[in-house]
Amino acid sequence: MDYWDKQARLILKTEMLGAELKPKDVAARLKNTGLGSTTAKALTQRIARGSFNFGFALRVLRAAGVNHLDLEHLPDLTVEPAPGKPRPSAGSKGRTK
Repeated sequence: MDYWDKQARLILKTEMLGAELKPKDVAARLKNTGLGSTTAKALTQRIARGSFNFGFALRVLRAAGVNHLDLEHLPDLTVEPAPGKPRPSAGSKGRTK
């Protein structure tokens, strides 16, 4: 799992916890979104793997009642990193030198 997958997973888990929702609660809310057959166990496994698309993340976030998402803790990819500091990418797996 790379840096960005880990961040996506952590964001979903944090937002669910902040809304005091368990996977079974989110699964119930997802019934009318095209993920109606998603069980709490399947939802937990999918989030734990971190291998989900942005559409899935949006559905889970909305099911958790999220209206705004703060991404300030993530690296700013619009500026060049300091010399010798690599930018987190799909291949960096969250490691920096």
